[in-house]
Amino acid sequence: MTSVTNVMLHTALQIDPAELDGLVPERYADYRAIVADGLSFFLQRLSAGRLGEILAAQAGLPAGASASRRLIPLLHACPALHKLGQVIARNAHLDPMLRRQLQRLETMPSQTPAGQVRPILERELGRHMRRYRIRIAERHLAEASVAVIVPMTWSDRADPPGAPRRHAVAKLLKPGVTERLEEDLEILGRLSDYLEERQAAYGLPDLDYHQIFDEVAELLTHEVRFEHEQSHLRAAAKQFSGRTDVQVPALLPFSTSTLTAMERVYGKKVTDTHSLTASRRTGLFHAMVRALLSQVVLSRDPSVLFHGDPHAGNLFATRDGRLAILDWSLAGRLTTADREALSQIIVGGLRMDARAVARAVRNLTGRGTREVTIRTHVDEAMGQLRGLALPGPTWAMRLLDALALSGARFAPRLLLFRKAFFTLEGVLADVCPECSLEGALIGDVLAALVREWPSRLLRPPLSRDYATHVSSGDLLRIVASAPTALLRRWRPIHSHSESMFFP
Repeated sequence: MTSVTNVMLHTALQIDPAELDGLVPERYADYRAIVADGLSFFLQRLSAGRLGEILAAQAGLPAGASASRRLIPLLHACPALHKLGQVIARNAHLDPMLRRQLQRLETMPSQTPAGQVRPILERELGRHMRRYRIRIAERHLAEASVAVIVPMTWSDRADPPGAPRRHAVAKLLKPGVTERLEEDLEILGRLSDYLEERQAAYGLPDLDYHQIFDEVAELLTHEVRFEHEQSHLRAAAKQFSGRTDVQVPALLPFSTSTLTAMERVYGKKVTDTHSLTASRRTGLFHAMVRALLSQVVLSRDPSVLFHGDPHAGNLFATRDGRLAILDWSLAGRLTTADREALSQIIVGGLRMDARAVARAVRNLTGRGTREVTIRTHVDEAMGQLRGLALPGPTWAMRLLDALALSGARFAPRLLLFRKAFFTLEGVLADVCPECSLEGALIGDVLAALVREWPSRLLRPPLSRDYATHVSSGDLLRIVASAPTALLRRWRPIHSHSESMFFP
């Protein structure tokens, strides 16, 4: 009887591409068949119990419910699909309508009944409930792919009499999500093979589908490790302690290994700030660039923390005018050697010295990266520096991105930084379309050079112990090579068959 039920459920979940008209814009109509096929592949491999829950949830919706409305309970039941939608939404080249639909997944209303969560929360808080006089709100604040966010208020015994209660949130795993996640990720791995096998038949772009699904798996794996997020929150609070324009939620003393209790942040997503004045949006743009990029690459610290998932749902414009950086479950660290190599890529670009750029790239890649791969992509990047085009951090990151997509091997922290950089680039374009990320970064580099200029008089000319990681000798070589670099920039391109920049 069970096998018959499974067959019926699987048949019921064979999706018709025509049903996706409301989800997949006309611009991508040619892909509706593979989206329907892939979704059917995924759902039909779920356990019978989960399939029954999904069908019951769908049956509970009004008969005329739109595809968008039906998507929410489906994603609630499938954390990996929820995260996949979030990852796809970060592509700035997507159709705007589809991107807006997928971005709703960043801060989804809670679908988990409060009655399921409250007993778990009370059990986790245990003795802290009385010690900190914790009161749990009746309604959840939001829901992510694997966690639910619950508002609370609390007070400390050290608070003066009559002091207002403090506001907090508790982040804890949704009931049963660990088991669902394990099943989802196993099916996603098989789905990536399925898509690559049918790539030509469906006219799919030549993408590394395993890499896309590996990224989803990485994000989800980090999101269920609360102890990592708590460690990152402590480090981030220390790193941003001197910034009055940035807020990192304070980690509260009643956090546990399976529950993160944080200060509550009041504000709205940085991409939902259309009511702000142009000058306020510009200020928010620069605060994001400085906090999430410039402060990371322009530092003398041996190891600098960076946010690994800076999508709009994790970045808030607070009521008091600050930038709040939320959800530190995924973070990484750049070393001094990483930042020095990145700076040398730009120095080599300014000198129009392809060999120097290639040397810096080799310092970032593993031994398995082919020399011809490095030379080819460095040559292409140098070819972009024609006329008045200058190499900056964005140019350097696009070079590393092209290398990574061609199979160059980078340390995991560098791959994470690359993904975070391009995620943030899309968010910044939404916050302030008229602002320039490259211009903001170059401005921060020049400001750092000015600040460190007096100390250069006291250090050896080859020392790179500066926030910019550029020695005084590097600066002199840039000036000395300027005439040759200008000639290379304006030299006509006669042939694409040979290297223009490697002697």
